[in-house]
Amino acid sequence: VEAADAAQRLAAVIYQHRFDESALIVKDLISAGAFGRIYGGSIVWRQRRDVDYYAGAIQHHRGVLINNAIHFIDLAIWMVGKTPICFKAELESTRPCIVVEDRALVKLDFGCSIKFTIDTITNVPSGEPTRMEFKGERGSIAFSGKRLEASTIALNLNSAGFSKRFLKLLSAARLKIPFRFKSGTHADVFEDFYNALEKKCLPCVNAAVAIESLRVVDGIYKQTGFYGN
Repeated sequence: VEAADAAQRLAAVIYQHRFDESALIVKDLISAGAFGRIYGGSIVWRQRRDVDYYAGAIQHHRGVLINNAIHFIDLAIWMVGKTPICFKAELESTRPCIVVEDRALVKLDFGCSIKFTIDTITNVPSGEPTRMEFKGERGSIAFSGKRLEASTIALNLNSAGFSKRFLKLLSAARLKIPFRFKSGTHADVFEDFYNALEKKCLPCVNAAVAIESLRVVDGIYKQTGFYGN
């Protein structure tokens, strides 16, 4: 961040999950006050990474916390709208030949009874759709990958400013039409950066904002004292 400022350059970070349609829907609902008081949420990410993937990995590099969970820590911070006041985590190497963590369970506490849990692991037989759930006093919503799994959000669908994304998703679910999200969230990050350059403003995931999740990850490594097998 300091280097970018000193060189008068614009820096952005590839936190592409902010552009997931499910995340955008949740953010829209939060902004519209659909949840009322926010309770928090959870994300479960389970993907296969073979031992060869971790070849040459060293402490605090290429482990599931810094490689994968950090994306969802950023997502939680973005959706809640503030940084956690405290956090704790469990890191583990479930395979003896891996020197970095391949499982990370992170618990974020944002204060005001807002809590977020992120569970990531790469020692699974095969990848599974990412599951995300968000809760508030007025209901909850859950996604399994690109599928709306459940929703108890009760809203006036004709209210002004209501999420068009959510309306489209609900309509597809009620009519039992397969609903497909747009793809290419990595491309969305670059498009957002290009637009920021043209408009001379900060991108959605600018370095100053993204560093908050890195501070959490750094704090977790220091807190757990994890140094692998």
